[in-house]
Amino acid sequence: MSPSLIHVMVVSPKYKFKGAVKLDSFMNWASGQLQEIEYGKTRKLPGKKRWMWSMKLRRIPIPYARLVHQFILEIRHGLKDMGHESLRRRTYAERVLDRFGEELDNYHGSEAQFRSCVFTPILQRQLRGVPDSYAPSIRHVVARHPVQPTITQATTFYLGNDPLDPRCIPSYRRNLVYIREMLWHLGILMGEVNVKSTNHFNVSLETNDFVMEGLRVTRQPSTRGIPKFNELEVAAIFADKVQAFFTEELSLVVCTDTWPLVRPS
Repeated sequence: MSPSLIHVMVVSPKYKFKGAVKLDSFMNWASGQLQEIEYGKTRKLPGKKRWMWSMKLRRIPIPYARLVHQFILEIRHGLKDMGHESLRRRTYAERVLDRFGEELDNYHGSEAQFRSCVFTPILQRQLRGVPDSYAPSIRHVVARHPVQPTITQATTFYLGNDPLDPRCIPSYRRNLVYIREMLWHLGILMGEVNVKSTNHFNVSLETNDFVMEGLRVTRQPSTRGIPKFNELEVAAIFADKVQAFFTEELSLVVCTDTWPLVRPS
């Protein structure tokens, strides 16, 4: 099977989702572009003691379809890897997909106008490079200081822009280096990472720790616009085996033909 197209199907506690994501649409979509997914839950057959899956086809915006696929893969990995973080992410993914399934069932408007209350906050955090896994980081970014965010601050952060807008793609790409799950997902789509591999998963955890620790001691860039990758971030990109995806960005800061393909230590 081509590494650019991965078909998977995993059962979450209430809903089953099926989908495919192409590498070329991972961070590339047009305004209003939709992608088809299949989802559903079980129903009892009339007059019988058997249950069957009742599946539906639904078209959703490309960034939502990417999240569906990411969560499916996290569940699939969690079925093999009994590590703490793997199981935590599997549980999280199952719960999020169930909420998303309920949301799809309750929505009866235009497919093009669909905006998810479940997925949009996740996309807003990915867009800004804020990991889901650590509440203090989210609070700090939303409030800009270590106190509880106000309603106004939370509203501005989560509703201040549309994360489905293709104009957000450069920011998504730049901040990918801070979102471990996105880089891991990208590595699978590129055929560089095995979804079932505990080693690949653990490398992604170590690399993300390396990058996030570096943020504590790295001075924020003074220039406006999207900053270039720093040395630590470049090393992390190579460690996660996704350098081919960032050829254009890396060409601005490093000769990708000679950069050592080693894990950061």
